[in-house]
Amino acid sequence: MISTKMGLHIQGGTSVPLVSPTGVKPAVVKLVDCSPTYVAQVREQVGPECLIVIRWTEDIDLAESRANMEGLHWFDRHLDATRLIAQQAGPEVAFEGPNEPSDDDAIGYRLFERERLWLMQAAGLRSVVGNWSVGRPSEHVFPAYRPIFDAMGPNDLVGWHCYAGDAKHITNPWHTHRWTLPAFAPYLEGKRHIVTECGADHVKDGNLPEDEWGAAGWKAMGLSADEYLGWLRQFGELYAGMPQVVGACVFGVGGFGWDDFDVTDLWPRVVAEYAEPVAPEPVGAWVQRSQREHDLGDELLRITIERWEA
Repeated sequence: MISTKMGLHIQGGTSVPLVSPTGVKPAVVKLVDCSPTYVAQVREQVGPECLIVIRWTEDIDLAESRANMEGLHWFDRHLDATRLIAQQAGPEVAFEGPNEPSDDDAIGYRLFERERLWLMQAAGLRSVVGNWSVGRPSEHVFPAYRPIFDAMGPNDLVGWHCYAGDAKHITNPWHTHRWTLPAFAPYLEGKRHIVTECGADHVKDGNLPEDEWGAAGWKAMGLSADEYLGWLRQFGELYAGMPQVVGACVFGVGGFGWDDFDVTDLWPRVVAEYAEPVAPEPVGAWVQRSQREHDLGDELLRITIERWEA
């Protein structure tokens, strides 16, 4: 079975099923360069509780001298679309800014995102910040992002790209769950996370043998559909055990030009394996308040009064 936390990354649009044949829906889905009309169509498929993440492909100048104004310009440029999408898609929708900021752009990115966050929050809109590539940000750079985390609202999320070059490294935190690392965790207390891209990719990691760095895409690695399905089960199991993670978006489908990553033919098998969500165990206990006995002559009636205390 595959966790419903494993959603799909869609560029432009797709006709692949997003919901299981029995109606089990994903926790997340990501749409890139999609029209408000298409967002509304996806919402109709995935239901009101699925988080839809939106991103537009664009060049953004993160030079420190321009970053604040770029944040304002991003907001102005997309305000009509973000408002329309939010009206059509409901509260479970969030918007990304720049994609995969580099360590060299840390200060400019911080200035951009603080401006964008304030403007989005004033408009009642949610954001995803970060969306760093695998291995980023570097540990020595991460403290520079604290002002972004301080500026986040309660409904904003931290985004990450998480790829593995080898199945056994899906459990490597540097590849797939960097927010848990001791160098990062103190800055992220109480934050919710979303993996805005995940899957199989070339991951240059000097701590691993070069033959384990993988190739760009599961097909380029020579993985069969069955083997890659096994990878996605492992990703799902990992994130299902992390309540602070909303979900992960598998890259991808649509007109994105990344053929070796394409999961169009595989995705119906993924959603067919969606496990029915399991309701969390209630927190608390039944507490006995009192016990009474009544002598009815030929029998004794005993009454116990209990109350649930969380």
